[in-house]
Amino acid sequence: MFTVPSAPVRSGPNPGGREPREPREPVVRVAEARWLDSALEALAGGWGGVVELEGDPGTGKTRLLGHVAARAHALGIRVLRGRSGRADREVPFHAVTEPLGPGAVAGLDPAADPEQVHPALRSALTALATEPVLLLLDDFHLADGASARFVEYLTRYPVSAPVLVVVAQRPREACRALRNAITQAVDAGTGDRLTLAPLTAAQAALLVGADPADEALLDLHRRAEGNPLYLLALSRAEVGDRLGVLLAGELAGLAPDEAAVLHAGAVLGTSFVAVAAARVADLAPDATCAAVAGLLRRDLLREVPQPGVLRFRHEVLRDVVYRRIDWCVREAAHRRALEVLADRPARERVPHVESAPRPDDVPLLVAAAREAAVDAPGDAVRWLRLAGEVSPDRLPPAADLLARALVADGGLTEARDVLAAAIADGNGDRAALVAEQALLECFLGDYPGAGNLLSAELAGTTDPDALVRLVARRVMVGLFDGDLPDDAEIERVAGVDTGGAGQRVAAMGALAVQALRAAHTGDVNAAHELITGCAALADALPDAELADHPDHLTVLGWAETIVARFDDALRHLGRQLALLRRQPTSCLLPIVLMGLSWVHHCVARLEETRESAAEAKRVAQRLGSPHVANLAEMLEAAYLAWTNGRGGSRLAVDRAERAARAKLPRNWWFGTNGLLLLASALHMDGDTDRATAVILGAGGGPDLAFVSPMTRPWCYETLSSIAADNGDTGGAEEWARRAAEAAEFVGQPNHVGFALLARAHALRAGGEHCQAAELYREAAESFATLGMTGSRIRALNHAAGSSQAAGRAEQAGADLLLARELARQVGATVVYESADQQRHRLTPRRADAVDLSVLTRREAQIARIAATGKRSRDIAEELVMSPRTVDLHLTRVYRKLGVSSRAELVRLLASLG
Repeated sequence: MFTVPSAPVRSGPNPGGREPREPREPVVRVAEARWLDSALEALAGGWGGVVELEGDPGTGKTRLLGHVAARAHALGIRVLRGRSGRADREVPFHAVTEPLGPGAVAGLDPAADPEQVHPALRSALTALATEPVLLLLDDFHLADGASARFVEYLTRYPVSAPVLVVVAQRPREACRALRNAITQAVDAGTGDRLTLAPLTAAQAALLVGADPADEALLDLHRRAEGNPLYLLALSRAEVGDRLGVLLAGELAGLAPDEAAVLHAGAVLGTSFVAVAAARVADLAPDATCAAVAGLLRRDLLREVPQPGVLRFRHEVLRDVVYRRIDWCVREAAHRRALEVLADRPARERVPHVESAPRPDDVPLLVAAAREAAVDAPGDAVRWLRLAGEVSPDRLPPAADLLARALVADGGLTEARDVLAAAIADGNGDRAALVAEQALLECFLGDYPGAGNLLSAELAGTTDPDALVRLVARRVMVGLFDGDLPDDAEIERVAGVDTGGAGQRVAAMGALAVQALRAAHTGDVNAAHELITGCAALADALPDAELADHPDHLTVLGWAETIVARFDDALRHLGRQLALLRRQPTSCLLPIVLMGLSWVHHCVARLEETRESAAEAKRVAQRLGSPHVANLAEMLEAAYLAWTNGRGGSRLAVDRAERAARAKLPRNWWFGTNGLLLLASALHMDGDTDRATAVILGAGGGPDLAFVSPMTRPWCYETLSSIAADNGDTGGAEEWARRAAEAAEFVGQPNHVGFALLARAHALRAGGEHCQAAELYREAAESFATLGMTGSRIRALNHAAGSSQAAGRAEQAGADLLLARELARQVGATVVYESADQQRHRLTPRRADAVDLSVLTRREAQIARIAATGKRSRDIAEELVMSPRTVDLHLTRVYRKLGVSSRAELVRLLASLG
């Protein structure tokens, strides 16, 4: 129709009087506004035609018409505006004659044959166009049929004058013949169509004044489907105010059956089944079909691919319709919907009792809460609170479920209070409620409160299942505060009769508790025997029996971890994790995830270490337990130290220090091992003095009395390594002696390996490198039997260093080659690169084995200059390039020639002459 001009839009006088008032919201459809501005420029130059401005309700058609009218006034173009309404549809040609005015159509007989009216109207438009004319026809989908056919006529017989007709309409409700004619005109070049697509997230941010990266804005954009009107309504809570007024015209004039179906659909939801709506509306099938057809034509409802299912044009429209239903009528419809949906899940039925629940609705509310507790705990909490408000005794039903939902929704304190009230009222399984409250106290940081609660309950418990449940929960709390079950409690558990019917789970839990206690105290033989029996029971039990006793598999997995049965630990902790994922998020979830992360750390599955720790951190943060989140973050940092070099160890130190400052006792697993991980990070970061101080502080002095016997060999090995690195031969020997004693007490391969490492450190400090290398390799074999790849790599790296010091370069190279391959397999990039560089330094390059042809001309040129001793900056000045570019070239040279430093490059090129 016209060529878009490249020149900017002109501004000028406004001969038509006052310009239209600009709407409040900013112009976000900049591209569309410019397109219309270009059309006006063409109109001012003598071009006209028909333009369709199409878009769904609320997409901004009227606003754009206001913009184009204001711009037309500025350009001195005459503007004629009309807006169609349902009330005028019976008046022929009303939509086009009204904006032209009575003078322009004087003597016109709308009832005459169209072959006479159409040319006459076209002539009237031509007569008006002594100057450019802009005819804006808004809401033209509501226009009378005669007006629609006249615009269709104009697409085939355009006005021979500068007249631009802009037809704004909704595509789903517009006259189909007119839409087809405009399509043909677009193809023929005599018309145009401008479609208003959904706003982008950036446009939505501009419209509502939000940050484009804000998650809330992105969610709002998704809910509004990019529709400007719905965006404003949702962002300003105007569903019942401004939007209701704007949509009132659409809802006016509905036939009674149409209104009944629409109201029934609003009660059923944004999407609903047509048959269900008919039953709720109490309409016959034929009447329902006719009403649905009318609502589809008006684009109030839309069809979806699923047969028989309808949906509102948008959820906001559904909300407006719902709010306009009389309250009494609405509640009666909800009760009919409840009957209609009797075979549906409780979660789908419960919205029909929420606004006016009755006492007999309590079972439905509880059932719906059970269905929603896993993926929508907030809904579960709301429904259970409603059930409590209307229940006859005014007590919250299903207190255990309410507490679990509150925990999953981040309400630890309220969950604790709910459990306490339920325990006091005798409402539910007392032992289970006490166990759950104790863990909540622990996550809230009240360790004494958790312990006292369990002790008081254990004192009066005789039931075997309850006794085992409570002692197992004491182990979970003990992971944090070190207050493990004492000898008397272990004897009670060992002595309970778990041989009766239905006592298999209690028997398995009793063995798990005893196994962990034996492992913690260093009684390894007893621990292995108990673990074997417990694992056999656990593996024979179905998930359904274990689901309500989540501590049992967790205790077993931790016991297996302590005695280095890592594959078994991964299997049982992994099974428990799967069981927990089927339930509402609980405080036990981060404990299991941290257990998995620790096991992965022991066997150097680095990515799994990070993933499990990162999820544990996220869950703890969502639950509202920052000190548990800090512990998980510390485990996550252990991954960084293996993969991010010096920066990773520094970050590991920072995170471990933050965890150490949290409210944690320091006499067992989480507290003590948190400090020991801090010491390990400090050691890797080179801060050996602080690493030593942290270990001795956590252990309570050189005897490490506060540290589990199962952890002491590793502590003493670390202290021996630090002393050897510092040249303290005597100190290295003393720590090695203690490591040997600690390992002999325990007698496990991994502890023997740590003792061997400690003795090798002492030999290295004394200059006995050959013997040290042999012991390092022996230690590596001990770790290999247990799959402890990380410790094995450390031992091999030490072996290579001692072999090199002893002049055994070939053996050192072999050790490093194996260490490098193991590091590659587990993704320990820092260790891999370090071993590779050290191996190259130990393996001299033969001159006849070097192929310089692999270098580009520029790389060879830079390599030759670098071999003279010049720095990167000097080379850059000589070759007129940046120092960074020089370094990049040198990096490629090193990789291609198999060298690791500039000094090695100099030696290699010197050997080549």
